[in-house]
Amino acid sequence: MQRIYLAQINNSFGGQAFLPYSVGMLWSYAASQADIADSYELGGMLFLREPLLAAMARIRDPSVLALSCYLWNWNYNMALAKLVKQAHPGCVIVLGGPEVPSTGFDSETEIADYLVHDEGEITFAELLRIMRDSGDPSTVNGISFRRDGQAIKTESRPRLSDLSVIPSPYTTGIFSNLIESNPQIAWHASQETHRGCPYSCTFCDWGSAVYTKIRQFDQQRLLDELEWFGNNQIDLLYNCDANYGIYKRDIDLTQAMVDTKARLGYPQKFRASYAKRSDQKVFEISRLLNQAGMSKGVTLSMQSMDPHTLDVIKRKNIAIDDFRPLVERYRQHGIPTYTELIIGLPGETLASYKAGIETLLQGGQHDNLVIYTCMVLRNSEMADPMHMVEQGIVKQRVPLMDNHSSTRPDEIAEYNDIVIATSSMPHADWRQAYRLSWIVQALHCLGLTQYLAMDHWRVNGSYVEFYEKLLRLHQGQQTLLGLQIARVDSTLDLMLSGAEDLAQSDPRFGDVNWPVEELTFLQLRSQAAEFYAELIPFLRDWMTDAHIADAIDFQQRWILGPEHHQRDQQEYAHHIPYMIDAALRGNTGPVLRQPVSVVFSSEHSQSSLEDWARRIVWYGRKQALHKRSIHVVI
Repeated sequence: MQRIYLAQINNSFGGQAFLPYSVGMLWSYAASQADIADSYELGGMLFLREPLLAAMARIRDPSVLALSCYLWNWNYNMALAKLVKQAHPGCVIVLGGPEVPSTGFDSETEIADYLVHDEGEITFAELLRIMRDSGDPSTVNGISFRRDGQAIKTESRPRLSDLSVIPSPYTTGIFSNLIESNPQIAWHASQETHRGCPYSCTFCDWGSAVYTKIRQFDQQRLLDELEWFGNNQIDLLYNCDANYGIYKRDIDLTQAMVDTKARLGYPQKFRASYAKRSDQKVFEISRLLNQAGMSKGVTLSMQSMDPHTLDVIKRKNIAIDDFRPLVERYRQHGIPTYTELIIGLPGETLASYKAGIETLLQGGQHDNLVIYTCMVLRNSEMADPMHMVEQGIVKQRVPLMDNHSSTRPDEIAEYNDIVIATSSMPHADWRQAYRLSWIVQALHCLGLTQYLAMDHWRVNGSYVEFYEKLLRLHQGQQTLLGLQIARVDSTLDLMLSGAEDLAQSDPRFGDVNWPVEELTFLQLRSQAAEFYAELIPFLRDWMTDAHIADAIDFQQRWILGPEHHQRDQQEYAHHIPYMIDAALRGNTGPVLRQPVSVVFSSEHSQSSLEDWARRIVWYGRKQALHKRSIHVVI
């Protein structure tokens, strides 16, 4: 009996971990084949990013090590494979997953015996037979291997048309031992309701499934999996479809999931990438999830607002005339939404990027712009050398930003390529776009200056101008915001040099690597009174002193929400008006500079900064919980 080990390595986030769904699918199909089940046994599944020696200790007498490869585990997988090969020279190393080069072997994959391209379940099972029988690998479609030192890539395997041949790794008990042996972990699970994506965005490689026919999993299988998630107390269910809500049956599946939570208490939350063109189906799904308290926010995704850029990246968006009423409709029903943008897409200029942010803010998307740097994924069309030359794409390899992971040092660093310049956006413009993105997310979308910016728009007709003025005024200054600008610039320089990623930590808010905009929000929010006092000279550009006092007071109360303990209200009433009044009068004497603590409102039971930051900013950002859950105690 030969022993197989399967690895799908991921970080643990605050005691939470994902079940290794992809390798679970590999084994559920392989184990369903009687001849394979008679020849191979599963030695174990590795899923946590732990020290390499600890991982090695779990691997005993391996015949096969199969690793599922993603951006976040690529270097770790290569290092683990090398150690296994050194300790067990006869072990066959198989690499699969979205990060495996579609062109075949390269210098990074020399350690592997086989590469599996595209869908892996059938291919992996056929490989196991070939290895067992010492057969000819060239008869297996969808792989790369070596013969007599020469790399060979076989014909591509057609997409699996009947997904029902792959048993569910959940309902067949593949993960039972994993769950029983790790009772301390709060488990998250992944689920596919279909495979494929009808779109062909150049920046995307959805498991190499872009621009392919959509194939659906059987509905009863999915319902059975939902029951399993409930019985096994899955905290978060992550939907892996490229376009959840594209089919009418997705409403029925959502209703079944909501009913499962009502009966069993789980899954508690649900997250998905919704259909690109949000319609009544997506709205109905969102309404059901929101009513059940399961929503993690609804994506009204754009990536860019510039028509030329959208043509270049082969993307179609919701028309802006449809976007405004859509945002309002969700808001009226109390359903949080978020809109994603990408910095550095080919075709985008600094001017068009600024105009896009302005359009979205004026369109009503105030609470949740989520902005990413443009990644050049290995197997995407954007990574094609000819495409890069055509668009003047300059990429930079930088440390992978692993948001919300633990801050412990890692022996193996991961990297990814990002766009830092194109023919339409030189690097200096890219940095300006990054700064603007940061300050809009940190101050506007997370709520610190949202009302103040709205007032500026009412008078001056621009949100972007408000934030660009703030950047200019505080650049190089020893103000709270000036220090944040310096921190962000320094962090960006370190990232581009390859020294650090953009995520940073602050021990007050736990052992967490925070996205740069979230850490800015947390730190400024913890010194809210001083921060608002420092804004007063800027606000005088268009407000009277009386208006400023009222505006800041309203901004504070609007963000803080109505629920305050009586003592906290007294502290608020005493200190913050004092600071505002002192600044308005130009008082050069001592101004209160005590840091303030952010704590839960009566809606929440725990009071530590760490718990608040985790629940409200990390878990609740896309639900806009930060706008209604916090208050200040000086």
